[in-house]
Amino acid sequence: MAVSIPHAVEPDMALAASLFDTLDRTTRHELGVVRDSYGDGEQAAHDLMRAAALRLELEVSIDAIGNLYMTLPGIDRDAPRILMGSHLDSTPHGGNFDGAAGVVAGLAALSGLRARKSSSSARARLGSRGEINSTKA
Repeated sequence: MAVSIPHAVEPDMALAASLFDTLDRTTRHELGVVRDSYGDGEQAAHDLMRAAALRLELEVSIDAIGNLYMTLPGIDRDAPRILMGSHLDSTPHGGNFDGAAGVVAGLAALSGLRARKSSSSARARLGSRGEINSTKA
C-alpha cells in the first residue's frame, strides 16, 4: 500500500531553535549537558518535548517503561505509520544535540505537517527514550 505524504515539508525551525535553547538552559552543567538515562536531566527533556507536542495538539502517550510517543494522526488510522525517533539522554557532559537532535527534528517535521494542514492518509509517530518496536508503535 502506498503512503501519501506531502512533498517538501517545511520543518518548524523556530520550534527547533526554541527547544534546543531550552534544553541547553535546563540540562547544561559546567562542562556540557547532563541528561543521565532515566535521570532528572532526561526527564526534564521529556517534559519539554511532551509540552511542545501538546501545544501542537499531537496525541501524546507514555508506555510502561517511559517511552514517549507523539503522534500526528492521519485521515486513515489503519494506514501504515511513519515512525521516527531518537533518545533524549546524553553522554556525561555531552553536547546539547546528543540524541535530542533526532527528537527535535521529528517535532519540527510534525509541526511543519500540522502547519500545512496535511491531508495525509498516514499517521506520523515520533518516539523517544528507548528503541521503537515498529510492530507495536
